[in-house]
Amino acid sequence: MDEQASGAVMDLTQADWERLAEMRAGFLRAPDMEGAVVDYWHSRRDLLIYDATFGARIEWKWRAVLAEIARRGIDVPTGSVLDWGAGTGVATRAFLRAFGAADRRVHLFDRSQAALEFAANAIAREIPGAKLGTDPCNAPDVLLVSHVLDELDSDGVAALLATARRARLVIWVESGAKACARKLSTLREHMLDELTPLLPCTHRAACGVLAEDRAGDWCHHFAPPAAEAFTTKHWRTFSHTLSIDLRSLPYAYLVARRTSECTAPTNAAVRLIGTARVEKGRARLLVCDASGVRESRLLERTDKAYFKALGKGTAERLLALEEAEGRITRIVPL
Repeated sequence: MDEQASGAVMDLTQADWERLAEMRAGFLRAPDMEGAVVDYWHSRRDLLIYDATFGARIEWKWRAVLAEIARRGIDVPTGSVLDWGAGTGVATRAFLRAFGAADRRVHLFDRSQAALEFAANAIAREIPGAKLGTDPCNAPDVLLVSHVLDELDSDGVAALLATARRARLVIWVESGAKACARKLSTLREHMLDELTPLLPCTHRAACGVLAEDRAGDWCHHFAPPAAEAFTTKHWRTFSHTLSIDLRSLPYAYLVARRTSECTAPTNAAVRLIGTARVEKGRARLLVCDASGVRESRLLERTDKAYFKALGKGTAERLLALEEAEGRITRIVPL
């Protein structure tokens, strides 16, 4: 079968679905394993079916993050792009589709040679004009990192952090699982001497979810699934066979720029994190700003349109708030 683009509808056999279930079980075990994770690619077919399923869902998260970068007017450098832990190249393909391949050279890094070859072929096939570099890239203009924290030991984390500190712009996307998201928040603190967080952070102060009294919180967000997730047999079978709710696509992320090249955020915006607890006539929002993480209450009558969007899961997450005694008196989506 010819290789296809990430998320392309393709016919999977019963053996394919069984193999995907096996891979998923391995992914879920990975955070509890000691040392390096073994290579989970048994064949080129593994890479193909992963790319059309799990890889596609990761691409949906990348689309959400890259759209937010564009929406907020963050300058994205040209030059070298290093995809660290490239896998099937989903992050690079999404990035080049969003910001173009002109004046950029892509470098791929992954522990699996089979994955590197698959990613390089997919990028060359899908992104006209993409240039792939073969030389080491230790100080990239743009560093892409995608879903690696569950698989790295302490040496791997140290190596990745060293590379991140040398980058001009870091775009890092991870799963929305609590342990993984809190780990990313911790690593954010280790990069503050060279990098200024831009998203989802509204500040470069200490991360509020890491405060002693917020141990139960984590910074996570939700990406909209692609429309085909709800209209194709491929995704219905995926959801049914692997018991995955396609409506929920949580992720954690960090976008940071070299401090010497940017001005630290100075606005009074707050970021809604996690899931708002919507009840009859009221909602509780977990929000973060430079003062830390706190829960604030919103009455439906205060802003009916925003309250309705909260219930649908479509509410803007970057906000200007006016509050009094823990209650929101005015809310302005930004």
